[in-house]
Amino acid sequence: MPEPYTAPVEDATCSLKNELIVEIRNEISRCGDKIFFERFMELALYHPRQGYYAAASALPTGRAGDFFTNVSVGALYGEMIGRRLWKTWIEDLARTEKFTLIEQGAMDAQFAVDLLSWARVVKPDFFAAIDYGILEPFAPNRERQRTQLAEAGLETKVRWASDWSELPEKSIIGAVFSNELIDSFPVRQVVHRAGQWRERFVTWAEERFAFVEEAASSELTAEIARLEIPPLEGYLAEINLRAAEWMRIVAARLERGIVLTVDYGFPRELLYAPERAQGTLQGYRAHQRSDDPLSAVGQQDLTTHIDFTMLIETGEACGLQTVQFVDQHHFLMERVAEAEAERRQYTPKEIRQLQTLLHPEMLGTRFRYLMQKC
Repeated sequence: MPEPYTAPVEDATCSLKNELIVEIRNEISRCGDKIFFERFMELALYHPRQGYYAAASALPTGRAGDFFTNVSVGALYGEMIGRRLWKTWIEDLARTEKFTLIEQGAMDAQFAVDLLSWARVVKPDFFAAIDYGILEPFAPNRERQRTQLAEAGLETKVRWASDWSELPEKSIIGAVFSNELIDSFPVRQVVHRAGQWRERFVTWAEERFAFVEEAASSELTAEIARLEIPPLEGYLAEINLRAAEWMRIVAARLERGIVLTVDYGFPRELLYAPERAQGTLQGYRAHQRSDDPLSAVGQQDLTTHIDFTMLIETGEACGLQTVQFVDQHHFLMERVAEAEAERRQYTPKEIRQLQTLLHPEMLGTRFRYLMQKC
């Protein structure tokens, strides 16, 4: 586990020269000297010019970035997911003429390159059917993605949309895929003190951002009770209300096929277990972890573990059937077995990639896979 990241002085004091800091301060002033932490996190990550995911120079993944993803390990991951999507196309969709694949949170589109490159060579009939769509709200990221795809000769295979509103309801026959997307959704944060649930807000004090608290609203308190968050003194928790909203949007657009969600998180009873009393919110910068989400604004990733039970419940309420919920090791071992049935031979480089993806002490138990179908 990396050592906690300590922000340098210029980050901790939040230089007023930074446009993002100024905008957040102005919004705090307009809103009565405080804003929801959820709003602070939204601006820090998704401000249209200086948010962490919007910056033109942003390259958050890989050795040169702030964190590793499965895609960072190598091209084999694209093949593994591609095999599951191909199986859906064969078994559930009877080889439909068009297989619409929507990816959200595509970063630099390396996953799209890896999956499509594999399909082009190994499953050419599937490749011909794939209609690949990337949801990307930020123009610099779209340009980076286009460049990456063009270098692989795949740019014409992909189309872009800014958000879900550009996709009509029941317009997807195929799959919706996301890898480490929902963990970066802005969250509400609550803490239990002196027998009362309180919500954390962000203010500006002594030349830096700081937390303040006030009694949680009745609506939020009711949600806390529904989630069965333990009312222990000092217990801190995050509530990702936007995850349920996202699932409802996705389910409304899926006519037939699957939703495959890859992320780190737990079933609800583990996420809100008594031993997890300090929540799961973390910042990441240059592969170092930070316990201060209010520092390095717009320069560090902010993430929380997700409540997979919420996704399952919301999906089922929207007509989706839960097919599978397993860790990465078990999900990818199924793909390895399918590949071996085709007499797939792995190179030494690919074997090292598999070891990283599968080993319990590496990535094998870090991520969970939720597959739902319609």
